[in-house]
Amino acid sequence: MNNEASSYKAAIEQVGRIKSFYQFALKGLVLCVLLVLLNAVINHEYMWSLWVLAGWSILFVLRWISCFGFPSFFDRDWEKKQIDKRLSKMNK
Repeated sequence: MNNEASSYKAAIEQVGRIKSFYQFALKGLVLCVLLVLLNAVINHEYMWSLWVLAGWSILFVLRWISCFGFPSFFDRDWEKKQIDKRLSKMNK
């Protein structure tokens, strides 16, 4: 029962981190769009808002990695899919 309770608590914490990430993403997206529009209206010669967008993008990637983990493109599932794909081509 204790293991089940700790798993439930960990799941709740993970869902909270995911919710926080999505809120961060939405707020940042709205803010960056508004800053780009403001920059375009006020001073379109120098796009200073792109610096803000670049900084926010770095923060977005770091928070995504901390929330969902580092993406592994070549994990075991990928290997299995590739092997199955090759085998099906060979059997045709």
